[in-house]
Amino acid sequence: MKKILAFAIVIIIGMGSIACGSKKYENPQDVYQAARDAVQDKEPKVLINLLSAKSIEALQKKRETLQENFAFIPSNPEARKAYETIASQMGISLEELGSFQLEHYVRYLMFTDGKDKGSNTNILPIGITSGCVIKDKKITAKDAEFITESGESIRFVNTPDGWKLCLI
Repeated sequence: MKKILAFAIVIIIGMGSIACGSKKYENPQDVYQAARDAVQDKEPKVLINLLSAKSIEALQKKRETLQENFAFIPSNPEARKAYETIASQMGISLEELGSFQLEHYVRYLMFTDGKDKGSNTNILPIGITSGCVIKDKKITAKDAEFITESGESIRFVNTPDGWKLCLI
């Protein structure tokens, strides 16, 4: 009976890990590669799972501020077209723009950051959004920093849930 119960617990825990989709990364290099893959594949949920808690909190605050700005759809045709473009980049309709979620905001960042566009927010490191060479790595037990060939710093933190990417 104890063996069956122990086996059932292992199965439940395993299924919970799969359902959550969150993987524990043992080193910052793997987080870096997973983040690059998530951006390339336009998988915002995957990228969010790679972020530190402070990064998620800061992005939520930025999302809330931006959401307030999008609460009213302008009647001006040029402004309306800009809002439609942003909504499209978020993967939502124009009507949903005033109530978008973190996943939509991160998807928007994936489309704009690191690109040569006026809407670049500089939140996602260029080293994550477009290929670049990592020139230097500084890794301690608690945190890590990768320096790109252009001098950009990509930071990571080691948490009880594994290594995480720090955006802000």
